[in-house]
Amino acid sequence: MLTYTGRRNLFGQLAGDNSVGTLALADTLMNQSEKRILASRRWAFMMRQFTGTTSAQTQFYETDVRAGRIFSVYLTQGSTRH
Repeated sequence: MLTYTGRRNLFGQLAGDNSVGTLALADTLMNQSEKRILASRRWAFMMRQFTGTTSAQTQFYETDVRAGRIFSVYLTQGSTRH
């Protein structure tokens, strides 16, 4: 398995061109492909659970900076989970 840099260098070798522009193209193509793969399903290693506290009279809350997609939100009031 190649590292990111290894794949980038291999792209340059296969293209026969290790110029900055060619390697920048490799970066773009690899980033797009990785994002497409990661978005294709709910990968267990990407699932995280966050806990926050609410207060009365507050309408909006900031999400954790590491949150990408939010699949569900639960509110617990006393012993009732909504």
